Amino acid sequence: MAKKKHSFAWSPIRRLMKQQGASIVARNAVDLLIDHLEKTASGLTEQARAFTMHANRKKITKNDQEKLSEIQSKQNSPEAA
Repeated sequence: MAKKKHSFAWSPIRRLMKQQGASIVARNAVDLLIDHLEKTASGLTEQARAFTMHANRKKITKNDQEKLSEIQSKQNSPEAA
């Protein structure tokens, strides 16, 4: 089976898991986490891009990302339910 090309390097993700106490981790577990991170990053970028398009800009800024984080934290807070 051919390896999937990832946007994130495998070793730093594995090192992060090890720093969190996971001394033994299967390769497919690291791959699953990388897949999740890629999907999350793609989704956030897509939403930030919508902000820039709404503002008639091409560049995604730090401010766009901060607004997006703020909106998501409000949606995930217990008061939003």
